[in-house]
Amino acid sequence: MSSASFAVFSLYAILVLIGLYAGSLTTRVVFRLSLPKGSRRGPSFCPNCGKHLRATDQIPIISYILLRGRCRRCGQRISPMYPATELFGAFMVTFVSWYFGFSLHGYIVCLASLLLYALAVIDLKCMRLPDVLTGSLAVLGVLDIFVISTPDPLSRAAGAACALILLGVRFLTRGGIGIGDVKLTAAAGILLGYDNTLAALGFAVLTGAVAAAVYKFNGVKKMPFGPWLCAGIFAAALYGEELTSLYLNFIRFVAY
Repeated sequence: MSSASFAVFSLYAILVLIGLYAGSLTTRVVFRLSLPKGSRRGPSFCPNCGKHLRATDQIPIISYILLRGRCRRCGQRISPMYPATELFGAFMVTFVSWYFGFSLHGYIVCLASLLLYALAVIDLKCMRLPDVLTGSLAVLGVLDIFVISTPDPLSRAAGAACALILLGVRFLTRGGIGIGDVKLTAAAGILLGYDNTLAALGFAVLTGAVAAAVYKFNGVKKMPFGPWLCAGIFAAALYGEELTSLYLNFIRFVAY
């Protein structure tokens, strides 16, 4: 192996490690924010027996394998969501670094993707989108203004204003859309800009409609919209122009 190849391999190995720990932190955020407010502080603990976890029990992937997917104290099975999220973090850090290059914008998108993942999981579990995560996404959008010139601030402001669309839907359906979805759209608008925010909403509506049909078929009446909105935001952050082009081509096909 040449020195250049070894350097690239070492760099991506470091990114994988960073991603694993970023994913591990994301699982803790999801777990803590899913609890009642008074139970969110303190060391990590087993949700079954309540015993505090050792530092050696919290090494990404390795601890799960060594413990055979069970708590050291009570033997209760550990949710596979934990190692899955850690692997997701490793994938996101390496993929975004490759896709955007080693740029500040790329790392902002990477952090945003982890926030979106946490928001989606919490909404699926608890039917709510915590303001602290939505606000963090908005902060990333503001920071991105100083990193890249496009979209420009006016486009970002217009993107945030797209939240008024969901606010109108919420009013017309008398609560069919949660206020958390409205806030998330506003935060995403700051990060994505106007065009990509519309692309994200289009993606969310299409995938959400399919999911709603599945929910209805299985007799489930309530469905969170947040996960599909999060997926749309992530897709638009990477492939916004392609999504917009796809929508326009579809409209032209239907019209003619």
